[in-house]
Amino acid sequence: MELSNMTVAGWDSRYHSLPVSEINRRRERTKQLLAEKDLPVLLVFDMVRGGYFQWFTGAGLSERPTEEIMIIPREGEVKVVLSQECFSDEQQRDYQKLDATNSQDSRFGAVNVPALYYGDLLEHLTETDRRVGVVYGDDIRVTVKQYLEAHIPGIRFVDVTEELEAVKAVKSPQELTVIEAVAGLHDRLFAAAGYLLRPGRMEADVVKELRYRACQLGAGGEDMTRHLVVDLTSSSMGGPAEAEPLRYPGRRLEKGDRVNLRVQGVFLDDYYGILGRCFSIGEADEETKRLWSCAVGAQEAGAAALRPGATVADAAAAVSRYLTEKGFPEDDTANIYGIAYRIGEAPVRYQASERMILKPGMVLAVTPKLCVKGQDPFCCADAYRITEEGCVRLTRISRELSEIRGW
Repeated sequence: MELSNMTVAGWDSRYHSLPVSEINRRRERTKQLLAEKDLPVLLVFDMVRGGYFQWFTGAGLSERPTEEIMIIPREGEVKVVLSQECFSDEQQRDYQKLDATNSQDSRFGAVNVPALYYGDLLEHLTETDRRVGVVYGDDIRVTVKQYLEAHIPGIRFVDVTEELEAVKAVKSPQELTVIEAVAGLHDRLFAAAGYLLRPGRMEADVVKELRYRACQLGAGGEDMTRHLVVDLTSSSMGGPAEAEPLRYPGRRLEKGDRVNLRVQGVFLDDYYGILGRCFSIGEADEETKRLWSCAVGAQEAGAAALRPGATVADAAAAVSRYLTEKGFPEDDTANIYGIAYRIGEAPVRYQASERMILKPGMVLAVTPKLCVKGQDPFCCADAYRITEEGCVRLTRISRELSEIRGW
């Protein structure tokens, strides 16, 4: 699959607005990294883990991402291949085609398989330098590794995951425009929550209608349960929520309930957004108001630490200090992470990237959880953009506890 002249719109029958110039910028910046590391070629082994398929192509997620390899030479065309099996030129010529669009692969049966990755290409690219850059080298299949080591004597794998993720984490002006629009669509979705959360409704019905309304706003993907992740828990104020995952159809909402709602949805150009808020059906009691205020305070503590030169680890430590000072247990979840094509892109707390130096243009989800024994956690969740001065919240909907009345 040649990518150099690919048009972005219409790749997978979904709308993608990023210009080809933006995709070319990413590829050229990657090739600059290869030049800086003096590497002839880069291999990316996991199309899902970091959203690299979308990042390099501008298109939606590929159909068989765990079996694909992306080949980015320092000079020449970028290629995506649909198998982690290696083929020589001779084997490629002998590959049995059923017709123009289908092929027979004995390992998978009759499937739609574009031209496969053949090992001679990589051998040619490494004629003078046997070092090969890799992203997510821990995902390389044993068969591929054995083939390369047997057919390219002296091959050496050089991990450049950390360096490329630092490049990818800084968003361009075009990306930021899309990301801010996605944040606005999450605001619009939550503006409808007050109409959906009312006595007598089942939790499952609320979730289904949220997904329906999200689709109307442009959310979507191959699987709406994965492309619009809805975490909803409800209980009487001060009581425990049902254990996740919800047993269909969940509990029936009642007057006096507290509802914690968090949504992470894919909207424009396959970018995720995030928003989490607390609602009460009727007037909230003072304890619920106090706990939610502390949840917002925990987020503010983390956001205040997000600035150029700092790290996600610094922000997570600020959240922990705030919670312990208020008498709550520390939040030991990965509560601050990059968000773009995937939920949890670098930098992420508890991963090596938590020490990545923050720079203007990075976008992070700040989602600390405030836990009280016997109750479901309170979570104020928003996306933030790093600026020269600190950070700004991208979602605009109020963080006050929303009291729903007048049903």
